[in-house]
Amino acid sequence: MTSQLAQHFKTLGECIALGEELFAIRLISEIFREAVAEAERPQIYSSGSAPGLTGNARWDTLSTSAVRLAYETSGKTAPSWTAREPSPTPVYLRAERDLTENYRTRIRELAPVSLAEKNVWYELSDLATA
Repeated sequence: MTSQLAQHFKTLGECIALGEELFAIRLISEIFREAVAEAERPQIYSSGSAPGLTGNARWDTLSTSAVRLAYETSGKTAPSWTAREPSPTPVYLRAERDLTENYRTRIRELAPVSLAEKNVWYELSDLATA
């Protein structure tokens, strides 16, 4: 894993510990972008070592799913450390206050299949605007 991607995971953990949910949501986009860059490099760094995860099921699911999606969209195999069991509860890339029923219905129609299989609900464009 690149040091930049590892740093994003470290910062995510710090944000969660401080209750900085909106900044943490933005960091998921940064994790995705750095993972895309990593996947497109000739030498892939992530395959062997997992980052320090937060210990928070929601955020660990969101962050590892962003890395998996980055690799999938780059046509590469995702690092093994991104494999997770489906979340027992739905996981959204939105602040709790923004989770309207209309949003939940719409995102279930738009989320990539690989995310939906893990009970993770966001679309690729959310990573550009998070």
